[in-house]
Amino acid sequence: MAGCASENPGIADVVNELTTMSKKCPNQKYVLTGLSQGGVITVRSINATSPELLPRIIAVALFMSPKCPTAVKEKCKSYCNNDIVSNKIPTCTQCFGWSSDNNVYRFAPGLEEEEPRALA
Repeated sequence: MAGCASENPGIADVVNELTTMSKKCPNQKYVLTGLSQGGVITVRSINATSPELLPRIIAVALFMSPKCPTAVKEKCKSYCNNDIVSNKIPTCTQCFGWSSDNNVYRFAPGLEEEEPRALA
């Protein structure tokens, strides 16, 4: 499944970075995240990562992306991923509520409870 020309190079880059940095820093842990196409790249990168490196991925957060891959399901949260197969993915405004001055966001009702934060 490749939707954009940049996906395969992005996947190769993430897998290469995880592999290279894991050799340089043997105790390093990783947190991966992705929004939309970045989430697709994150999921496909996890699926392409060596099984020996998977325990070092300690958290994954996906937004408007595919559901969490099985290999990291217990340490992954995927938000606003209604139906990626039929392209019924909600827009940012459906996932996040924005203030009138666009300086504060909060998750839309029904998502994780989180206090509004100022965007820096």
